Amino acid sequence: MPKMSRKRPMILALAVALTIPAMSAVTASAAPDAPQPSQIVPKPVSTSVGQGQLTLERGARIVVQSAAALPVAQALVGYLRPATGYALPVATGQPAAS
Repeated sequence: MPKMSRKRPMILALAVALTIPAMSAVTASAAPDAPQPSQIVPKPVSTSVGQGQLTLERGARIVVQSAAALPVAQALVGYLRPATGYALPVATGQPAAS
């Protein structure tokens, strides 16, 4: 398995954290086998279903590109801390090159 950069795990963690609450809002009226559209905000350009795993390490951090995204990053920290025990730092700027 190729080694993932720190940027990719944070993007995946954010997508998972934002998708889990949206998944509980799916209505029962949809056919059970029909694929459900992603309800991630902001809406991604494209998505694909796959399999794999994500390892969140103690040294990980969340990087946002603008101060406007800080509340979302802090919410993600709040979701991840009980599950991981990590107090992930949040930084504003550009993520490290992958």
